[in-house]
Amino acid sequence: MLAGALRVALAHHDRRIGDEHLLLALTVRPGVPAEVLADHGVTHASVTRVLYGPDTGEARAS
Repeated sequence: MLAGALRVALAHHDRRIGDEHLLLALTVRPGVPAEVLADHGVTHASVTRVLYGPDTGEARAS
């Protein structure tokens, strides 16, 4: 889980692992957590869009 969150943080050039990276890691790792999140509309794409914007790839909140 932490390794996945680290990969997400590095991919977004973030200097720390935050809650958002853990959530994104949960959405890409196969298993019950990802399925439950997806059932409620929380997907990797939707979380990324909220955090980084639809096109810019830049964080909206720090």
